[in-house]
Amino acid sequence: MYKHERKKAVIRAIPAGLWLGMFVGAVANLIASWRETLSNEVQLAIFAGWTLAGIVIAAIYAYLPTKQEAWLLEQRENAKRREQLLKAISHYRPIHVGQHVHGVIRRMLERARVIEARVSAVFNDQLIIVSPGMSDEEAIAIWESRSKERHEKYQHSFAARKWEKEAATAHQRRQAEFDNAMLNAPKMERDEQAWQSLVEKTKSGYGSAVLRFAENWARLMQAHIEEGQALDACAEETFHLADIEGITGLMYGAAVSILASCWKYGEVLRRWHNLKTQIGTEGEEVNRSGGVLNPALLRIRFR
Repeated sequence: MYKHERKKAVIRAIPAGLWLGMFVGAVANLIASWRETLSNEVQLAIFAGWTLAGIVIAAIYAYLPTKQEAWLLEQRENAKRREQLLKAISHYRPIHVGQHVHGVIRRMLERARVIEARVSAVFNDQLIIVSPGMSDEEAIAIWESRSKERHEKYQHSFAARKWEKEAATAHQRRQAEFDNAMLNAPKMERDEQAWQSLVEKTKSGYGSAVLRFAENWARLMQAHIEEGQALDACAEETFHLADIEGITGLMYGAAVSILASCWKYGEVLRRWHNLKTQIGTEGEEVNRSGGVLNPALLRIRFR
């Protein structure tokens, strides 16, 4: 901005410099002519030189800022730097995976009170803005209110209705495939006493879902095994087919442990699962010890 303004000032100053140089050159030539000491060629060179000097002096003077302009320029640059710094520190970036929104808002408020300015952040694709004067409870209440409004707005949108329709169609298709497969699935070959003991001890809906999945998965694998397939060739396919309720990684691991303890092919399944789940060689180690790897755990190594 400053350079653009100075360039315009230089352009405006050129005519003045031209006239000043021509005037000085003419005066110098008049003096030289009166004394008759210089030739015409020298007088012409003096005139041209003063004209050029006038243009250069006027341009330099126009380009150099005055004291007031220099002070304003310095203030403008300082304000720009402060704005950039404030913008950098007034945007909070959550850095921890799984960080709770309440903790994010509290840290934002701490920063807002230090810099005495509003702080913003994007959490789960939603903008959060807090002010220094807000309390923790007030900021959290605003977040929850806006999240609720956003959710309600999405529920009534065309995208939500389209997704619900597609999800319902996909679920119906999977349910039909599951029902057809279960019609031909044999009864689960198991240690009935051990199984009933598990059923009696299971009181929660979560545990009951694990038992239902385990039984359905075992029956579907048995159907393939009776046709001559190896367990490791059909376990993955039948797992997805049996997962009609949407189990978690922890539920899957529990189902493997249950089947390993009372199903006819449980030991083969346990070994297959451990080798499939291992990251390094831990599956082989667990196979030797008789355990089951937990697929819901994530192991991170720092180098």
